[in-house]
Formats: sequence, C-alpha cells, structure tokens
Amino acid sequence: MKTLHLFFEELILITTKEKNIRRFSLAEFLPGRHIKTNWLAITGPPCAGKTTVLNALENLGFTVIHERGRFVIESALAEGFTTEEIFANQQLLQETILKTKIIAHLENPPQRLTFLEDGIPESLAYFRIENLDMPEFISDFDVFRYRKVFYLEALPLLNDPARPHDQKKISQLGEMKKQVHLEMNYEVIEIPVLPVSERLKMITGVLEYF
Repeated sequence: MKTLHLFFEELILITTKEKNIRRFSLAEFLPGRHIKTNWLAITGPPCAGKTTVLNALENLGFTVIHERGRFVIESALAEGFTTEEIFANQQLLQETILKTKIIAHLENPPQRLTFLEDGIPESLAYFRIENLDMPEFISDFDVFRYRKVFYLEALPLLNDPARPHDQKKISQLGEMKKQVHLEMNYEVIEIPVLPVSERLKMITGVLEYF
C-alpha cells in the first residue's frame, strides 16, 4: 500500500503541475520582499465557523481561498488513510498543508480582493503548538501581508474527522493563531459568536473604508 508520505508528495506534485508552479520556497519567488496584498484573512480556533463564513462570502461573489488543511486531510481520507494515520506524523502533515497554502498564495494576484481561511501565519501557530521543526523550504511566514485579519470566536465543538477533538488544544490553537498575527503587527479584528448574517455584516463593513 502507498505510504502517507508518498501520497502527500504526489498530492503536492499534482497540485503544482495544475497551477504551473515549480517549487514551494517563498524565498525563491520573493527574495527579500514583503508583498502587500488586498487579501483579508479569516482566522480563529478550529470549529469557529470560518468555513461557513467563507462559503457565504463566496456566495456573495467574493473571491475566496478555502482552507488547505481540510483539503489535505480529506484527500488522504479519500485515499483510504485513517484519521489516526494522518495525525500521527504532525511534521509531515503540517509541512504538506503549508506547501498547499503557498501554492494557493502564489497563484492569486496580490491586488485581487480576496478572503482566505487560515493563511500562512496560522501554520506557524501549528508548528509551535506541536513543537515541530521549522521547515527548510520557507524562510519567512510573513512574506504576504494581508489587508485585514479577522478572528472568529469559537462555536460549540462538533464531531469532525478533519479537526482535533481536545477542547484545551482547540483553545490553545486559537490563542496561538491570534498571537502570531499580533507578533507580525496585525490589528486582529475579533468577530464574536453571532448568526452568520451578522458576522458577514461586520466583516464586509470594513470594505467601506478600502
């Protein structure tokens, strides 16, 4: 049977060929540069309703970059790997997720108004929480500068195979995601638990000042 490592390597190769991108290194593509973008990042702990909000924004006609972690995990589940196998090697999993994020960032024009879920800084949060080695293929988690960062407060925990089920870890991840953005000098706009329509009003209301 194909190993998880080999499957993830093939997943990245297929994705890069589809997007016509050769490598994953931000340093190679953007040497010494910080790229200002017109992108708005939606972050928060697992089970915060981020995907629901992104889907609603997409239905309104906005360009959206959906979460890469779910894409990677669900691709592996569809290939027949178990949740336990996927989450057992966090170094491999988080590096693969980060590579798919970089691909998504490189293919999206910086000037295009875009909402994205769990951008590159969130990967830094996962590497810290899991005490992982920093990957060699990226030198700076802050190469792409987002226009705004929204932090969605957590909703009640749901059973989701693509998400951790430890409430303490979920809270730690949320706080770490907020912290890494603050360290990168972002103003983090907090969005409380509200109906989706109200969350959308708070998020899209910021666009009036663009």
